[in-house]
Order: sequence, then C-alpha cells, then structure tokens
Amino acid sequence: KTKIDKVPALDIFKIVQELTSNILKHGKDFEEVSLILREETNSLIITLEDDGIGFDSAQLLISDSIGWTSIRTKIEILSGKISVDSSPLQKGNTYTIIIPLQNLKKLKSAS
Repeated sequence: KTKIDKVPALDIFKIVQELTSNILKHGKDFEEVSLILREETNSLIITLEDDGIGFDSAQLLISDSIGWTSIRTKIEILSGKISVDSSPLQKGNTYTIIIPLQNLKKLKSAS
C-alpha cells in the first residue's frame, strides 16, 4: 500500500468532505451514502455513492459554485479526474475520482 504525504492527504479529505456535504445539503430521498478508497494500477480511486434521486450531472460538472470550484481545483492540482454518474431518470448517484499515486507524494496543498 502507498503512503500518502500529509498535504495531499488533507486535500483528499477536503474533497471527500465537500462531496459529502453536497450530498447532505442537496441530495433527495437518500438513505445511504458509501465511501470506498482503493489503490488500483498506480492510482487512488475514490468512489462516493448515494441511493438518492438522480440529477443532471452535466450541469453539475460545469457549475461555478464555490464548493464545486474547490473540488475541481484540488483534483486538478493532484492531476486527477472526476466523473459523476447520475441522471434525473435514475436512482442513485456515483462520484468517482481517480488520482495518480505519484502525485500524492510531492505537491503542495490547494487550500
């Protein structure tokens, strides 16, 4: 298992915290939220899922809200990518973040 430096670990914590806060604030009719962190093929994969009502994820990814701007900035600094799987016609929402492990050892905080 890869040891993550303190500064990028804090950025990852803040990303997960903000995503979780968004689910609690804006999620509809959810009962469960799950968080999975795993190391796979030189990447850290973070998956956050809820079982609530879906939404238009395309609008979310272009949002200029402070929370989403912060999430995207932190992910970009870590050279990561985020995808959101959701639509108004489905139940459940999945947020997947992929960050190269090599970038978790040498960067300064985005905070």
